[in-house]
Amino acid sequence: MMVWGAIGFTSRSPLVRVDGTLNSARYISGVLRSVALPFIRALRNPTFKQDNARPHVAGIAQTFLETENVRLLHLACTFTM
Repeated sequence: MMVWGAIGFTSRSPLVRVDGTLNSARYISGVLRSVALPFIRALRNPTFKQDNARPHVAGIAQTFLETENVRLLHLACTFTM
């Protein structure tokens, strides 16, 4: 089991329980659309930051976030971190 959550300076999202493998389609439907977007939209001037996990960086997930006008902070992707 995996758990997804988001935090802000003075707020936090509900936790999302993810059973099984999380792929980009499940990430969009079960996390982004249902929990992350409402959480982000409730914040003033938010920037969304995520790690480089495959479901997060998949083209379909990136396109979804761009379509929803979510401002992203991209992390460096290097093997030395």
